[in-house]
Amino acid sequence: MKFAKNRILMGTLGLALALSACGPATTPDPQPTPDVAAVATQAAMTVEARFTEQAAEAASTPVPTQPVPPTTTQALPTNPPAPSPTADSGGLPCLSASFIADVTIPDGMLVDPGSTFTKTWRVQNNGTCTWDSSYSLVFVSGDQMAEAGSYPLTQYVGPEQTADLSVPMTAPSTAGTYYGEWRLQTPWGGTMGFGPYDSPLSVKISTNTKGGFAIASVNYIQVRDPATGCPAKGTRYIITASVTANEAGTIRYHWDQNPDDNEPPEQGQINFAAAGTKSVTFEWLLKPDAVQDILRWVTFVVDSPERQEFGRVEFVFSCP
Repeated sequence: MKFAKNRILMGTLGLALALSACGPATTPDPQPTPDVAAVATQAAMTVEARFTEQAAEAASTPVPTQPVPPTTTQALPTNPPAPSPTADSGGLPCLSASFIADVTIPDGMLVDPGSTFTKTWRVQNNGTCTWDSSYSLVFVSGDQMAEAGSYPLTQYVGPEQTADLSVPMTAPSTAGTYYGEWRLQTPWGGTMGFGPYDSPLSVKISTNTKGGFAIASVNYIQVRDPATGCPAKGTRYIITASVTANEAGTIRYHWDQNPDDNEPPEQGQINFAAAGTKSVTFEWLLKPDAVQDILRWVTFVVDSPERQEFGRVEFVFSCP
């Protein structure tokens, strides 16, 4: 019994010693709250450091060089295409032309029946397009007298250049007066005339199968007096006709004008003692109140011994 008590006492003493060795129970300290700003700053510094490392690695690594493709240049054509007829430069049209003079066979010239001749007109290119062999003189009305109805140009005619355009012709074998009109055909299919009224180039001849006296040709000179302005006393247009006869003879003539202003035509007579040339003059007086900016014309007409008509002198009266 005593032995049992001792055993109980010894067990209680051991337990007390064990509990005293462990010490009193304590409560653990709370965990600190993380600093969000500090964490973000630390992360940014880490990323920046990583980028710095990558940049250094990239700089030390050679990058392969790609070949640059060569530059190609397309050569311009030797003969650039002609501009369209609507093309312009400084307000000027592509297609524009004026008549300068009859170089050969003035209108109304007397030629032998069945004889060959070459009609030549002097013209000027007033447009911005250059004429070449794609342009042609084409017959449009009247008496053709030429073997062909179209003759391509044989030369280049640049802007503001003049050119002599010719067509070979044959006079009819019967007596009479013959008249034909020609225009310039363009590469685009249309035709163009000359001057502000788009007038055709004309050829007019007379033949005389009976032989004998006749007027061979008439050439005109026009003068405006004064050259500019419109004085109260009027502006005179002075037309001089140089009339050439083939031999001695006498003609009766008159002047035609349009509009005629309800005035009778001037007429007269010229005597030729031999073949040669004589001149007669026509004057047209226009006051400032006359109709302006219309086309007027004057022509010399032989009435006998055989009727012959000779070209026209055209002008437009205007006051600045």
